[in-house]
Amino acid sequence: ADICHSVEKLFIFHACGHVKDFLSMVKDIEIDGFDCLCPPPTGDTFTWEARKIWGKGIVILGVVEPTVLREGPPSRVAQYVREVLEEVAPGDNFILVSGTTPDVKKENFQVIGEVMKKLGKYPFSL
Repeated sequence: ADICHSVEKLFIFHACGHVKDFLSMVKDIEIDGFDCLCPPPTGDTFTWEARKIWGKGIVILGVVEPTVLREGPPSRVAQYVREVLEEVAPGDNFILVSGTTPDVKKENFQVIGEVMKKLGKYPFSL
């Protein structure tokens, strides 16, 4: 992180999957963002768990859980996205990203955009 910061760049740490055991260590290395926080069953950490340890100083790139995106009907994907956004409202330092596999239905991606349009602009008011 120090090398990036010394040249006025941000340091985004990437680790997929099971990261809960090293959340405290991540805070100590002074990262600017964490990509990609994923809840069970693919990962092991909910956004609120990381936020509790990190506070609001680290940008979290939180994923739409891949099994929900792949297997869920669009209504379940929409419900899941709202639940994630409710968890992080008003949205400080959070970026919603989509984990994916080749077999995700187009409709499941589209519903993410539809939910975001309904919510309007930041800060989210749910």
